[in-house]
Amino acid sequence: MADLKVDGLDELHRRMAGVSERLVKNVLRSSVRKGGNVIRNQARANFNSAVGPNDLTGALKASIRVTPRRGTPTRVVVSIVAGDLTQAQVRKFGIKAAYYALWVEKGHINRKAGEALRGSKATLKAIRAASTNNTPAHPYMLPALQTKAQEAVDVVIHDVAARLPEVVQ
Repeated sequence: MADLKVDGLDELHRRMAGVSERLVKNVLRSSVRKGGNVIRNQARANFNSAVGPNDLTGALKASIRVTPRRGTPTRVVVSIVAGDLTQAQVRKFGIKAAYYALWVEKGHINRKAGEALRGSKATLKAIRAASTNNTPAHPYMLPALQTKAQEAVDVVIHDVAARLPEVVQ
């Protein structure tokens, strides 16, 4: 999981002191969600490249979404997640979750049921390195965050400025 943290918002917070707290929360919540949508769209687009596992990604690609998380009165939190499907997606794909989201992101060793890797961390690392039955990683979330982080921050700033012009002056 990668976190994107924006510092230096103390000045903005002071300017918002005269504006309705509820209005500020609603504007910030929707603005941060729009910024998250930029990263979500890039993560979905990463499956369209020739490198990605295109034959397995229908449910996984559909499961990537922006979800609000519990924050604090001065902090708005959203997460871009993959895995669980909505009820409509369950009917479409016939499965309840794209449980393999992390396996696609990080890669894995193909094993049969009951073939757990045993031993110390050094032993496990050596087994993974020597294995010829590896499925390579096809990262989709981390590259999306790396390429679109600044654009997402710009979207948040632009949206707050457009909806609360008296604060940004």
